Amino acid sequence: MQGQETFLDRILRIGVIVAVALLLAAIQFVVSSRSLYAVL
Repeated sequence: MQGQETFLDRILRIGVIVAVALLLAAIQFVVSSRSLYAVL
């Protein structure tokens, strides 16, 4: 099983990457909106 990843492993890895990307985007959105409120 080495050097050959299954379809499920690939889906799982993509899901984790997407989840992390969404989390980072949400944090950036919250921080930017907060700084916007601070400026206003």
